[in-house]
Amino acid sequence: MNRRVGFYLVSFSGGGAEREMIYLANEFSRLGYTVDLIVHRNAGPLKSLVSRTVNMIVIDKTYLHDALFLAKYMRREKPLFMLSTLHVPNWTLSIAKFLSFTKTRISWRIVISLSESKKDGKGIIYKLLDWCYPLLSTNVNNVTCVSQGVAEDVISNFGVNQKKVNVMYNPAYTTEIHELAEETFTHPWFSHNYKTITSLGRLSTQKDFKTLIDAFQKVNQQVADTRLLILGEGALRNELQSQIDELNLSDVVELHGFELNPYKYLAKSDLFVLSSIYEGFGNVIVEALALNVPVVSTDCPSGPSEILDNGTWGELVPINDPVALSEAILRSLAQKQHNDTLTRAQEFSVQKVASHYIALMQPQ
Repeated sequence: MNRRVGFYLVSFSGGGAEREMIYLANEFSRLGYTVDLIVHRNAGPLKSLVSRTVNMIVIDKTYLHDALFLAKYMRREKPLFMLSTLHVPNWTLSIAKFLSFTKTRISWRIVISLSESKKDGKGIIYKLLDWCYPLLSTNVNNVTCVSQGVAEDVISNFGVNQKKVNVMYNPAYTTEIHELAEETFTHPWFSHNYKTITSLGRLSTQKDFKTLIDAFQKVNQQVADTRLLILGEGALRNELQSQIDELNLSDVVELHGFELNPYKYLAKSDLFVLSSIYEGFGNVIVEALALNVPVVSTDCPSGPSEILDNGTWGELVPINDPVALSEAILRSLAQKQHNDTLTRAQEFSVQKVASHYIALMQPQ
């Protein structure tokens, strides 16, 4: 029996979508499948996370070349199943399936609210969302969405057949996170017992660190030994640094930059905050729960409320509201965390998610 599967992604960049695909590829390999990880561009720091038992195939050409390559790959290797993520790779895989004339089952992963992505995005790709998703999804066996909110958006606003749509939460929890959390590091805030609040993500409009910084100013005025560490890189670095300087917070707020292993910082933090305007899921909330770090999150569309079970496992606040966010941060710093948050994180394990994808691979 052929046990070959293919995973197709843009690159090894530092985003959550790429990390999740690597986790799934590694897990399928561990389960005894022959796994091909096919990459559009050989760039990014996450390459080191790929298991040695996974075959890496780099195309490094245009997406048109990718479609032709993938069609030939499907004809030659006859994989049972192929999975892609993000807009252009999803569309490219659908075109490749059409060109291949094979029975390979293909699935898209939708990792973000398409409606919110369209509002926030710039360029021709975002203008094509309304056209490409309904048209090209006709050639796809399954459309897996990382939260119920994302699934509802895909069905209601982008014409994807409801029968093809499945909610498949992100494989956000792996046991390796505990080993990574033990890595030693030096940072004055952690060695001097400050109350350190950590946030993590691209420095982009979506993540709304501007509201978090405004909220933290209010927190720091009431609790002087608090500090805010933001891990991530992005286009808004200069703008956010200017905000920090204007608010005289440069001694207590740090834009730390990208970290391949953010978990060593997260594990030692007193609180994790997600301030996004929208998400697809919110992996880092699961990761914080796994490390028993209290969580405050915006109740944004979509994902955080599903992970936190409508506030059972952490505080939820409205988006774009620095007052509500500051109050939730202060409450969380004063309270004790649940002792069993790891149990909640395990609901989103790579093993559980991989088992759901294996079920999707079977002919319907």
